[in-house]
Amino acid sequence: MIVINYPSRVFKFSCSNGAPGFTPVAATPEPNAFSGLGVSHGTTTSMKGAIGSGLYWITDVNGFNLRIYNAIPNNGLLTVVNKFNIPGVTKFSRPVFGNGRAYIATNQGYIYGFGAPVNLPLNCTSPYEFETTNLTETSPPKTITCKALIGVTVSSITLTGNPDFSISGLPTLPLTVATGSSFSFTGVFNPTNVGILSSDIVVATTNGVTGYSVTTPISLKGTGESVAPRLAISPVTVAFQGLIAGQAPGGVNQTVLFINSGNTRLDISSIKYSQVAEVGPFIQPNVTDSGTQVGPFTFYNIPSSIAPNDIATVTINFDTAHAGNFGAYLTVISNGGSKIFDVVGTAGDVPTALVEFQTTDGLGWVKYTPDQAFTFGNVTENTTRSLKLRITNNATTNAASLSLTISKAPFGSAGIINANNQIDLAEGTIIPTGKNATATLYCSVPKVPWNTPSYAGSATWELNFNDPTFGHQVIRFECNAVAEQSAPRLANGTAQYAYAGCFRENNPGRQLKSQLYGNDNSTTEMCTQACATKGYLYCGTQYNRECWGGPTIPNLKVDERNCNFPCKGDINQICGGNGFAEGEGKSYISLFVDSLQTNGQIPTPPATPAGGPVVNPGISGYGSIGCYTESTTGRALPNGKTIALKTVANCINACAANKPAYKYAGLEYGGEVSCLQLIINKN
Repeated sequence: MIVINYPSRVFKFSCSNGAPGFTPVAATPEPNAFSGLGVSHGTTTSMKGAIGSGLYWITDVNGFNLRIYNAIPNNGLLTVVNKFNIPGVTKFSRPVFGNGRAYIATNQGYIYGFGAPVNLPLNCTSPYEFETTNLTETSPPKTITCKALIGVTVSSITLTGNPDFSISGLPTLPLTVATGSSFSFTGVFNPTNVGILSSDIVVATTNGVTGYSVTTPISLKGTGESVAPRLAISPVTVAFQGLIAGQAPGGVNQTVLFINSGNTRLDISSIKYSQVAEVGPFIQPNVTDSGTQVGPFTFYNIPSSIAPNDIATVTINFDTAHAGNFGAYLTVISNGGSKIFDVVGTAGDVPTALVEFQTTDGLGWVKYTPDQAFTFGNVTENTTRSLKLRITNNATTNAASLSLTISKAPFGSAGIINANNQIDLAEGTIIPTGKNATATLYCSVPKVPWNTPSYAGSATWELNFNDPTFGHQVIRFECNAVAEQSAPRLANGTAQYAYAGCFRENNPGRQLKSQLYGNDNSTTEMCTQACATKGYLYCGTQYNRECWGGPTIPNLKVDERNCNFPCKGDINQICGGNGFAEGEGKSYISLFVDSLQTNGQIPTPPATPAGGPVVNPGISGYGSIGCYTESTTGRALPNGKTIALKTVANCINACAANKPAYKYAGLEYGGEVSCLQLIINKN
């Protein structure tokens, strides 16, 4: 059952011809969760299991966040004991209890406690239990005595609750009572109703001692009985709603309770029936062996008598092939009094479900047809597009309301498409003819590097209605996630320089050798345009503001999260990074590749040799003497050489070709060559 803007309901257990069942007999006077999902399941407590002490507790995100009711209904309603506004009550939360107190946690970091937070100034030995008493009679009196635990002044003594109790012999007020002293008065029970009854006396006091209450409650309890039979019917109104005429084989059933709360047998002498009003005109029903029929209603198991303090369950069937509003009004006459109860029913033609989704511009609507997907169109990265799903009851005026019997929204699921909540168009939503209800879905594309290929996202919403022609449908929603594309662009609008990924820098040495600029206005587009002008195969953004180019792909592609620096020219773009792990401290480059030179393919980095790099032992008479530190005041080997293919052999040969030949040759930064005649200090 949907709970939004609906009351909490009370059901009473009973048996009809040996079959157990629950009959709705009462409800809370106000609805739950008026504008949103979040009401708790109810919790019932009692005072150490004492009969008649039950309380029913509800927490709610709307209105009074904590509501407390008497657990025993009164005339079809749960009566409110107290209610409180508590800021920040969380959805579906329930109070917890201990030592006579209730506690509620909130999303604002506070826990609220309810109960008796201070000591009582009087000991009145509550509660007072009176003897079981017949209606119109009065119980033997009880003396109610209160002893002062501290010095107090009694300002008032007030009886609250129902009029089934009375007090007399009150002392003259105000009354000053010293510590240890007592005062007394008398209470009696004179019930006007049967069953467990209770009331409270509140003694108001003043005192000058901190930590003590200014009121003391006294509970009075008793059970009222009736010697004579006493008829009650619950509920007094039975309503059938939303029936589709002729669609429910055999109709639908509800139950009503005929109750004898007296100590002698109740005999039903007659029942008067009307299809117009409670006062008639009355008609003769169609009585069969199985039931009594009045219009589209059939009453089964109507008792002729009810045993003392017993209940009879009457089943009511509503079955019609015609649309319309129907009613039956019954007056039950017995030796325990007469009672009236009403039965109403509404039946309509078949409702018609029309499901639509907004167009990508939000200005029109697209009608759903089976196996068709609704689309959000192209949604750019780092943006969100919200569109509405609309369901209309498109039937004639006489049709039944459209009911969502199944509704599984894509709420809180993985992916870029989700519903705003699971409340709008929730299961149990009722849509009258000519009306509609909506829910909002969104496609939210996360931030990604520019020039990333587009990708598709999808989600489903499972729906079914009481429209028998609609059928069970799994409605698909699609969204094309598109990254921004930088210039220069290809004829199809995508960037010439496609994003290749996040790569490790200094691995070893600089991966892209040529710096094109360092600029506080740097963006992806500025860098790719500069790369295109120079004709580089690879270009990359780094350190928020730098652009580099080169002919070879870097050695190591890494997790995208390592590229986490915003570009200086646009904080929504990514320009390299320093790693996502705490204390990473390495350097990373956002790499782009010229797709024209690679035929649209993104080359893979070279494979890392098994076991890693090894030291070249030497060539041409030069041998390796180890790894040395670079000079701190200049170059350790100041005589640079230029070689085309950066290998150890080519470096040594370049230094050996000098006249005279250099004594030392060295390589650093992945291929820079330097030579020297003098030895340097070894590390």
